Amino acid sequence: MLFRAVIESPHAARSPQLPSIDCTIAVNTSDFTIRIADRGKGIPPSALDKIWNYHFTTSRGKESNSNMPNLNPNYDEKGLAGYGIGLPVSKAYAEYMGGSLEIKSMDGIGSGMVLIII
Repeated sequence: MLFRAVIESPHAARSPQLPSIDCTIAVNTSDFTIRIADRGKGIPPSALDKIWNYHFTTSRGKESNSNMPNLNPNYDEKGLAGYGIGLPVSKAYAEYMGGSLEIKSMDGIGSGMVLIII
């Protein structure tokens, strides 16, 4: 989600240099945390409460002007994203391992994800 959002963001059209994606990994005696933040396009407030629902997607599908390379030999017209499976499955795995997955977003600016495993 995060990487594709940066490539498809308005930044990609305005500048030859894409904004960085920041990743922080922290480990101590009681937990393991990964924080990833981007400067993509953010998630609209109307979609934030739906992102954990299976098959919910904000991907534009076929009409997308994505610069994402085709890395999948079974690539179809929808591309590598848009099936609405990634976030719900990721959250289910995090909770299964006793942790949590949270996403914070600023519409039009970017998103941040925090995975905590205790």
